[in-house]
Amino acid sequence: MKAKLGAERIKKLIKEKRATMKGLSVNSMLLELSLDTSIVDNMTKGSMPSADKLVPIARFLGVSVGYISGENVPAAPEGEQPVMKLIEELTENSQDLSEEEADEVKEFLAFVKSKRTR
Repeated sequence: MKAKLGAERIKKLIKEKRATMKGLSVNSMLLELSLDTSIVDNMTKGSMPSADKLVPIARFLGVSVGYISGENVPAAPEGEQPVMKLIEELTENSQDLSEEEADEVKEFLAFVKSKRTR
């Protein structure tokens, strides 16, 4: 259900962007982002892509990952959403981390969280 809504939102956003980006289509966006052109079609069928595929789409469209994944969040949230931005950045940059580096990130997050309870 959420995947289908996300696909509808992506198509709507692409349609809106055509006014300023001539020739833009879902497929042209996905090709530009080096993503499989079947992603949105698969979403229409109910299959949700992984976050590493949703992040570049959301950035391209200028919306949150939550919005294009069919969550009940605004397309253009007011103010910053630091946690969402952090998740998007971690997702985007974590693919080439070694296991040791990933452990360091986890330790740092635990450290930051521990400062909250002091």
